[in-house]
Amino acid sequence: MKNAAELYKQAQEFIREKKFDDALQSLDLSLAIEETAEALHDKAIIHYLRSDADSAVTLLQSAVRIKPDYAQAYANLAKITLNRGDHIGALEYTGFAMKADPGNLAYADNFIQLMNGLDFKIFNPALKMLVLQCMETDNADHDKLSRPWYSLLQCDPGFRATHRLEKQKDYEDFRKAIIKHGIPEEMSSPYFLLGLRRLLVSEMAFEKMLTHLRRYLLEEMADDTLPLVAALAEYCFRTEYIFSVHEDEARALEILNEPLTPRQIAFVACYRPLYRLENADLLDAPEVDALITRQVREPFEEIEYRKAIAPLTAIEDKTSREVRAQYEEFPYPRWKAISHSYSVQIAFEQEIKTILIAGCGTGQEALQFAKAFPQASVLAIDMSLASLSYGMRKAAEYGIGNIEFRQADILRLGEIDRKFDLVSSSGVLHHLREPLAGWKVLLGLLKPRGYMQIALYSEAARRDIVAAREVIASSFTTSLVPGYRLALRERILTTGRYTNDLEGMRRFREDCPEILDRKTLEGLLTFRDFFSASECRDLLFHVMEHRFTLPQIEKILGELGLEFLAFTLPNSIRNRYLQEYPGDVELASLENMTAFEAEHPDTFKAMYVFWLRKK
Repeated sequence: MKNAAELYKQAQEFIREKKFDDALQSLDLSLAIEETAEALHDKAIIHYLRSDADSAVTLLQSAVRIKPDYAQAYANLAKITLNRGDHIGALEYTGFAMKADPGNLAYADNFIQLMNGLDFKIFNPALKMLVLQCMETDNADHDKLSRPWYSLLQCDPGFRATHRLEKQKDYEDFRKAIIKHGIPEEMSSPYFLLGLRRLLVSEMAFEKMLTHLRRYLLEEMADDTLPLVAALAEYCFRTEYIFSVHEDEARALEILNEPLTPRQIAFVACYRPLYRLENADLLDAPEVDALITRQVREPFEEIEYRKAIAPLTAIEDKTSREVRAQYEEFPYPRWKAISHSYSVQIAFEQEIKTILIAGCGTGQEALQFAKAFPQASVLAIDMSLASLSYGMRKAAEYGIGNIEFRQADILRLGEIDRKFDLVSSSGVLHHLREPLAGWKVLLGLLKPRGYMQIALYSEAARRDIVAAREVIASSFTTSLVPGYRLALRERILTTGRYTNDLEGMRRFREDCPEILDRKTLEGLLTFRDFFSASECRDLLFHVMEHRFTLPQIEKILGELGLEFLAFTLPNSIRNRYLQEYPGDVELASLENMTAFEAEHPDTFKAMYVFWLRKK
């Protein structure tokens, strides 16, 4: 007679052969002899595959009682719990998986995805430690942790001194508070320093505090603040130096002489990128080596990649050339990691062998697709050489070789005589002079029954952006926007028009509280893009922008002969939608989604993202 281990091994063979009835029989015999966590886990998965989630959860819970560090069982509990609509339960189970297997990037990434957008009002030290664990993981996609990181900091009693500094109304009050109480000790904690190095917080109070802190540290030039200054320099680099600069700071920087000390290198990096220094290639200081890598070595690598980019098409359209110029100053967005748990949310009926990413920017989406479809060849095109070279560097960093980056204009892609199984164009068509013309070009590149992913701006979600853009535009005219206060004209006469260069954007951001109504300002500040230079330019100062409604999109799909398949939604919005429309689990109803957006106009703040198929 076989023992428990032999019966379990036999069950695994049956599972590999997809003989699930035989596998269950062997697992039950094995469990009758000895109840093991592994056998309970495998039995749970078979039950789940057969749509018996209740039994699966019970079995997995039994498995972790036997084996409290069973990371895979916790991860599967999280997956089942999330699919049942329990977001908090999924977060808890994912946390257990991370504790059981701290080095597993997939668990950290799942935790980050679940934390995305959460805003905590009560301090939870266990969650703080899990956030810190994610922050300490170099290859995790940290960006989505910004809101939870900041909200946990806000309600953490250990950060009371930092909270006080955030509340100071101007620099003089901030300076007095620092002189009286000193730089808060918690600002040297790993939680705070890693937050500055990894994240971008979309909160004006936090930005103003960091702006004041930078000025104070520059004035004092204290040796023991180097780790804080270096972390702040990484934060400023990520914002592309959107912070306001006082004339006293400019003068203090002018008197710095080469060769720069490590402390001086960090201060310069707080105000401008190090790679723009005359002798940047000679910078070498172990104390700020990570900063030099980020601001010198990586940009220099991108310059070399840039030289190797061959144009695929000409760029002759006037609007295309203006848009290209906008994206050349800074690679946009300057992302750090791709998701380790990324998966496409629809099922494909045929093999995907060729993929086009039309308007790839800095390549994050292109790398995600290349990683998700390793058997496919990916062509990633963009007009910006700065963006393409960033994507090429990241592809080399990840060792992803099935992707080709080329410079091209979507409007000229019909010349390349190639066809694709999948075409994705996210946040691009609405920046063309004629979006439908570009869409038709992409459709012509799609194979019969091929798939298309499109992302477009929502008219409803960008209402505050539209209002702000009207004010910006009015700074170039002789008349005020109807209903606006005279403060706008006075500001323009004093400081200048709101141009789309760095100084113009800084002026507009400083003037916002005076020239925008409260509702528009509050809405504007909910956009993360407001807090970095290239993204702020894209948000408010773009040379060409169109917005759409779902009825308009539905009409276009009819004209183009495209079949609508599904929306892609964040988990939080997806769960809310399914509560109101439980019958649309595929997220495929344009009619329902139109009604849902009417009730929740911020639903598509991050754009409409949807899948189509060529009829």
